[in-house]
Amino acid sequence: IMPIAILVIAAILLIVTFVLIILFTQNTIWLGFKNNKERKIEQFNQIMIDAETKKNDAESSLIYRDEGQARQLLIEADELLDSLNPDSDDQKTQIATLQLEIEQQLEVLRHIVHIDDPIQIINFANLDSQANLTNLVLVNRGNLYTQNLNNQSIYKANLESRVMSAIFSPNSNTGSLAIGTVINNNELLFFNDTMAAFILNPTGDTIETTAVNVNDNANIVDVAAFNNRIYLLDSNNNQIYRYSKTTVGYGNIREWISEENLDLSNATSLVIDGAIYILKSTGEILKLENGETVNWQSGLIDPPVESPIKLKTTENSNYLYFIDPPTKRLIIIDKEGKLVSQFTSDSFNDLKDLYIDEGQKEIYLLNGSSIIGVAAQHLE
Repeated sequence: IMPIAILVIAAILLIVTFVLIILFTQNTIWLGFKNNKERKIEQFNQIMIDAETKKNDAESSLIYRDEGQARQLLIEADELLDSLNPDSDDQKTQIATLQLEIEQQLEVLRHIVHIDDPIQIINFANLDSQANLTNLVLVNRGNLYTQNLNNQSIYKANLESRVMSAIFSPNSNTGSLAIGTVINNNELLFFNDTMAAFILNPTGDTIETTAVNVNDNANIVDVAAFNNRIYLLDSNNNQIYRYSKTTVGYGNIREWISEENLDLSNATSLVIDGAIYILKSTGEILKLENGETVNWQSGLIDPPVESPIKLKTTENSNYLYFIDPPTKRLIIIDKEGKLVSQFTSDSFNDLKDLYIDEGQKEIYLLNGSSIIGVAAQHLE
């Protein structure tokens, strides 16, 4: 009998031990879940506090009119909220409420002007219903010039009367024009896609070839004129070439950039007002003086640009203008680097180039085969 009793007692002890182990394991697991949940709640609350702090710091920055800093802080706050994975409806509500407050502040700081029905000034499809315009407009004496790549004729339109005409050149086979600049009232300089150069004289709308030697290994992405000299931007060789007027064209070539290791591989455009500004496809804008970059940078643009092109200004302007076709935007910053305005419209579906007339407070956008007029509200 004793051995049986011992076995029963041992079995009971074994069962009790097993039950205790199960209870201990469950308790340990439960405590782990509890601790993990409390840790997640603590992490959630801390990130919410950090985001709220950045939002408040942004509001403080605006007291000192530092919109760039405020914009950066709000974007960082929004990124913190995006990193959260809410576990409850209450947490989702907290996130949504703070995100709405941040978005409302960002909307003001973005200076976005939505244009529902932009005014069409000129429609070159009236000359050719299948017109395929090059990504280029030049304006001289109130006349705007571009090219129809389908037949390589140059189109001319008067911005006041809106009368359009086509210019054919029996003396010069222009090919497909790619870049150009206004040198003075009597000379518009164009380059085609093989870097052959042409001068258009607006007095009689005559076109003649001109000599501008370009290195074979160069990738010229833009040209600008200043003081009757021309400047070619070469993204392959990280260089800007300056040419002076000669009896047969433009020569006396000088490599203008002296700074070593300056990366211009993604440069898209340049303008000159005494200093030279270079726009990159990343949205970065460089300012150069005497062949070297200076301590200048443009502020944060939000939403981010995707593929900006066509930087514009004039010597007497306080602003820099460029377009970002993928996001359908015309972006304006001042020459201190601060964001001024962003114009956007669903109609900006094929932005190619722009012309700024600050005297008339008008901006002209080449969009597809038409010219769209935008009031320069920042000048009012």
